[in-house]
Amino acid sequence: SKSALNNPMTSHYARTITLAQFLIPLCSSISLTLLVNHRAGANTAATKLDKSPSSNLISESGLKLDATPEYQQQLSSTTEKSNPDSSENKNSWYGGFGIGISSPKLTGTSNVAGLNVSGINVPFNLDIDTKNQTSFNAFAGRKFSNFRAEAEVLYTNNALKNGTIPLPLLPAPNIDSSNISGNVSNLAVMLNGYYDFNTGSAFKPFLGAGIGYSSTNLNASIPTTNVALKGSSSGLVYQVKVGASYSVSDKTDLYLQYRHINAPLGGSLTVNGNNVNANTSGTLNSSIVEFGSRLSF
Repeated sequence: SKSALNNPMTSHYARTITLAQFLIPLCSSISLTLLVNHRAGANTAATKLDKSPSSNLISESGLKLDATPEYQQQLSSTTEKSNPDSSENKNSWYGGFGIGISSPKLTGTSNVAGLNVSGINVPFNLDIDTKNQTSFNAFAGRKFSNFRAEAEVLYTNNALKNGTIPLPLLPAPNIDSSNISGNVSNLAVMLNGYYDFNTGSAFKPFLGAGIGYSSTNLNASIPTTNVALKGSSSGLVYQVKVGASYSVSDKTDLYLQYRHINAPLGGSLTVNGNNVNANTSGTLNSSIVEFGSRLSF
């Protein structure tokens, strides 16, 4: 009725219902939007936190705290064993052996007492080449970082080949022959020092030098004559070395080296089995190329 519509109370309720029908969906939509945005912001913040330096620092700190002293000691031991240059292997005892090809040369002179020409003593030349034959060496020592000190035993025995044997008889003071028979052997005990160059890899060049005492035995003759040179001598011997080693494991090295060693040489001349009053002295110059192995313990 018109009276009901014109009633102020009825009109007020109608406007209230209409406003509520508009506001309720609007508030619901706004609330839902705010909730979604809040959750998205929280996820973004969490992602940024995970990627931040402070998060990494915390993560790393957590790992370090979880590594017990026993685990750290085990890890350190494993690292040293896998590293040939670890402190354990830088200072260690070692031993080894080698085999090589030696090529000595005999040089020297022989002076005959009382024999001179116009008051000048006549020297008789000794110059003999040998055949290339096998040498053997064994050694033991101590490693101090890049330095090594060792004791070594070296043995060589070579057949004679050709050259000149002094003959203290004029007018032919020397006999040249392409067929000298016999052999020369040498046993040397050496004290050596080395320096290993650290290349940061398993391959290491080295230099070495040594001094010691040796014994040399000589037995030379020319089959077509009655001339022979025999004798033994001993004395100071020295050598130099250059080579390189390769670590096949943390305890084993293979090496290839060249050495030059000088040893004293002496002997007595005989002609027709009779000793000649002569003093023969010289040097046994040996060039040796060797291959061997070195074991640390």
